[in-house]
Amino acid sequence: MMELLGLKRFYLHLPIASMPHKDVLKAIEIYGKEVVPKVKKYFKDKSKLNDFSIKWKA
Repeated sequence: MMELLGLKRFYLHLPIASMPHKDVLKAIEIYGKEVVPKVKKYFKDKSKLNDFSIKWKA
């Protein structure tokens, strides 16, 4: 999908100010367990094809 739309960046906005604390914690958990691994894999696979690398902060 990113190629189709011509996107080169991934950005997540989480409106935590308007969410109950327990929902914020759950959203962060889902983001870390489900979203981040998929995004890392996507860019890792792309780096093999395009010869660029992404550095992730720990």
